[in-house]
Amino acid sequence: MGKFCDVNRTINTSALTLGAQVAVFALKTCQVAAGWQVKASSDGTTFKGDGDLLTHAGTGAGGLSNHHAYYVIEEPGPGRRQWCAQMSATQASMMRIKYSALAKFVGGAPTATRVPSAADERVTLGTGTDAAPTYALLMTTGALYRFHAIALSHAINGAYGFYLFVTVAAGVAAGYGLWFQEPMMPGTSNPTDGDPVVVVSSSSIPPTTCQAWLGFGTPGQLWATNVVQQNVGAVMGTLGTDLGDGGDVNIRPWWVSTQSGAFRAKGCSAVIAQRGLTARAYPSTLNRATDAYVHVADQLFPYPDNTEPSVA
Repeated sequence: MGKFCDVNRTINTSALTLGAQVAVFALKTCQVAAGWQVKASSDGTTFKGDGDLLTHAGTGAGGLSNHHAYYVIEEPGPGRRQWCAQMSATQASMMRIKYSALAKFVGGAPTATRVPSAADERVTLGTGTDAAPTYALLMTTGALYRFHAIALSHAINGAYGFYLFVTVAAGVAAGYGLWFQEPMMPGTSNPTDGDPVVVVSSSSIPPTTCQAWLGFGTPGQLWATNVVQQNVGAVMGTLGTDLGDGGDVNIRPWWVSTQSGAFRAKGCSAVIAQRGLTARAYPSTLNRATDAYVHVADQLFPYPDNTEPSVA
């Protein structure tokens, strides 16, 4: 698994210039290294409609920590999916995030403080409008945390996964943050679904709900905001160890949404797994030498190979 990573870095989510901006800038850097392209950006004062002028996570010229600073980033390959991420400087961990599965952020009237629009855009974090954005927490505030940013450099089912998650530093009360794009395993999503990914931007791990298009590109397409993992937690304690190597069983979660009184399946995760053994939590790792994972709550997230997670 090709991964570009920036992990084990400490942030203070209660400090205005040392919160989510640092983690989000690190994720952007990993994504660019993996082949993503920044299509437009602003530092809150200057707008660039054809590239990336954000050179650091702080304040001032080229900084992501300025109020209303933002960027639009497009995945590699055909460049189908785009994200638009805008920061609030009124609190370090507040953002407004939008997702476009196909149409791209080429509309609207973008300025230094106003983000562009996409015909198929969906707001995954925050509310309000492009002209008057309302921001929401990406990370729990008020303490020190470790953040981990991973961007995959290869497509799975036509999509490029990325993962930003937060873990608890030693001796600090639990607090979380999570932003990812998770491809569905080939053959598990409906073949008529043109967007086989689940997305989330949330201040909790695991997220209460994720979001996804159901049947994207079909007459009945629907944006579902209540996509959840199919409940296997009740049996996780009875799964035991792998018969081959004695390690955790890589159980891939299925994602479903309740629509019109019935479950509708989105697909099965291609990367994120669920733990098979009890009493496993960060900083425990799995398959560290190759295709490494790290335990976060009941989930296993991708991690750089041969890297020891830190809590100190």
